[in-house]
Amino acid sequence: MTRAALPGDGGAVLVGTHRAPLTFGRGEPSEISLNPRERANPMSESMFIARFDGEGHLLWARNGD
Repeated sequence: MTRAALPGDGGAVLVGTHRAPLTFGRGEPSEISLNPRERANPMSESMFIARFDGEGHLLWARNGD
């Protein structure tokens, strides 16, 4: 599941879960790839949070757990 929030500055924040590597800002200087955390249960998911500016450019992204 992924959720989006739209702060008053025109940007966006995405929060969700993943089981496979994710890349945000592909091709941008700020490109970031996140790998899921290793878990005892391979079906469990890792959380992520990513922040974009008002023009859609990635500011940052992190695993959330």
